[in-house]
Amino acid sequence: MATIERHTLDRTVMMLDRLRGVFSSDAEIARAAGVDPAQLSRWRRGQEPSEPSWDRLVDLFAVVQKLEGFYTPGRIRAWLDGTNAHLGHRSPVFLIRRGETGEVISAIHALKAGAFA
Repeated sequence: MATIERHTLDRTVMMLDRLRGVFSSDAEIARAAGVDPAQLSRWRRGQEPSEPSWDRLVDLFAVVQKLEGFYTPGRIRAWLDGTNAHLGHRSPVFLIRRGETGEVISAIHALKAGAFA
């Protein structure tokens, strides 16, 4: 296995493990990222993720990291699943699954700045 592949696999497992601090199961992580739950199991066993799935996992991880600075894990989970005025009353998870994470990041910046929609 090439070094880059090993790095990707190690990073994937690290992200999954960290996301378990917010989500109670891999199935919940899979739902939030919009991937099949069996996919996460395969990733943990060493299968390299496909690009669209990898991108959604990275996006979900990035959003959670941004929220960790000022929300508890339970509040992060509620924020991800809830509707948000900054996002046109759509949920952040919905947008992450669609690959529109930039909007979610902008909403986080607005939230941190104290902006109201």
